[in-house]
Amino acid sequence: MPDLIPHGTVPDLRALRKRLAGCPPFHIGVGASANEILAFFLALAPADLFARFMSHPSRCFLETYAERSANKSLIVTARADDGSVAGMLELVPEGASGEVALAVLPPWRGHRLGDRMLFLARCRARHLGIHDLVFHTSATNRPMTALALRWGGTCEILGPELELHLAA
Repeated sequence: MPDLIPHGTVPDLRALRKRLAGCPPFHIGVGASANEILAFFLALAPADLFARFMSHPSRCFLETYAERSANKSLIVTARADDGSVAGMLELVPEGASGEVALAVLPPWRGHRLGDRMLFLARCRARHLGIHDLVFHTSATNRPMTALALRWGGTCEILGPELELHLAA
């Protein structure tokens, strides 16, 4: 499948819709309860949890984190037709920037859910006055790096981690 958005360009909605035309239907929306966030994290494999948090979080940590996220973060979800959460993006506002993290469950990878969630998150970020989206990830997390670069982001290597910046 060709890149959704050519490197270094800012997509418009018509171009995005045209490129997503062959992808399965998902409902991209804002908001999730703490229980939905926790259930999503618990559905991730240990390696995926590590990629998301860059650590091996305990259940207690995930419960506390889910509660905080539901109340303080912008949560964008990709839901299948049955309402189940297939992917989740979290945007934590920090002044004029916002830290972004996302994950997609393995059965739903390859359907451009990261692109779809990021598109909505960027729109919301601009509305909130956020100008810079920051992703912290492992240097081995190629899907996350490719997503940010595909949308025109820049990359800084910080040892075993990468810091990716993307204009909102």
